Amino acid sequence: MLSSQTGQCRKAGALSSIFLKLARNGPDPSRAKTSTRRLLHRRRSRPEGQYLARSVGNCSGCHSPLNQLTFSLNGPEYSGGVALEPQAFSGVDPTVWFEPPNLTSLKGSALDRFPDRETFVARFQRGGRKHQYSPMPWELMGRMTSADAGALSEFLHSLPAAGKPSPQEPTVKHVD
Repeated sequence: MLSSQTGQCRKAGALSSIFLKLARNGPDPSRAKTSTRRLLHRRRSRPEGQYLARSVGNCSGCHSPLNQLTFSLNGPEYSGGVALEPQAFSGVDPTVWFEPPNLTSLKGSALDRFPDRETFVARFQRGGRKHQYSPMPWELMGRMTSADAGALSEFLHSLPAAGKPSPQEPTVKHVD
């Protein structure tokens, strides 16, 4: 019993000395910056890209053919979505809608324009909005780290070819 209490006291003493050192000197900023930088910029993998696409980004919500009443899939996931109305700002033509492109590996999909990780990352970080009132959240996508955008690229490039090619012009005239 005594040896177990002594061991606990030693552990508590070691922890106390660490906390006292932190309290006196603060955390070592060079270690924190290095480890944070390493964590943010390490190369992310396809599963991490899948997580970003399926949950955080909800890419499927726009880039998949969904039934407009039930929101169930009407075709292959990420194979292009139904036309979306533009954001409602003054000066916007409400008849010009946006057709979310196919994000699978199909020849002629939007992914074809970004054949490698670096091109994809550059488009997301520096490409920005091509159509002023597009529903795509480019401002948020532009804030992704290179590692996260690269992981998203890895995931999308791993998808099997499906659907039809993406139109070169994403806008469509919508008439009620």
